[in-house]
Amino acid sequence: MVMNYRRAPADVYDDAEALREWAGMAVAAGLRAPRRRRRKAEKGD
Repeated sequence: MVMNYRRAPADVYDDAEALREWAGMAVAAGLRAPRRRRRKAEKGD
């Protein structure tokens, strides 16, 4: 499985408020992303 993600900027790790804001934006972006459909299982699995 391939997972796309981004790392937070290095400077936010030292600032709790900046990290909280960055994480909030990341969660919001994830919620806006279209849902991926699961592939149907192959017969015999």
